[in-house]
Amino acid sequence: MYLICGLGNPGTKYELTRHNIGFMVVDELARRNESTFRSGRGNYLYAKTMFAAKDTILLKPMTYMNLSGDALRHAADYWQIENENILIISDDYHIPFSQIRIRAKGRDGGHNGLASVIQCMNTVEIPRLRMGIGSEHQIQNSKNYVLANFTTEERNEIAAFTEQAAGAVIDFIENGILHAMNQYNTK
Repeated sequence: MYLICGLGNPGTKYELTRHNIGFMVVDELARRNESTFRSGRGNYLYAKTMFAAKDTILLKPMTYMNLSGDALRHAADYWQIENENILIISDDYHIPFSQIRIRAKGRDGGHNGLASVIQCMNTVEIPRLRMGIGSEHQIQNSKNYVLANFTTEERNEIAAFTEQAAGAVIDFIENGILHAMNQYNTK
């Protein structure tokens, strides 16, 4: 079984913000299989589905970004999913917009949601897909930037970007982290 966790903030206020790109990707995955999110036993929404004939849980923590690890830990324990079968999807303003980076493990890179995941899971060895939301201009205030809505120009590219990321997730499930890294990491 696989657990795909998109990081984001709950509520309509944050729905179209850069910080919620992880939610957008798991929404795209759910849409592809006509899966519906429902409340979990922890503070999260989940959808059960299958990709590549493998049971998959799509997860959206409802804890706000900085406490995402609590929801992930609960879900991973409940479904007894090993760390190597978990994929975290997060935003990264250090990566140019519309590029993705997949890693088998790593530090939080200053991302509070990833920091929470690492703390609650007690390891840096959790695969992650980082979605580039960076700007070609210098970002003065990172908090304001990630909590802002996408620009009109960016919104025009979001569907293709989330579809690309969904393809990378399915590749991870079907072929493993190394294959997904080789196929989808952009320079």
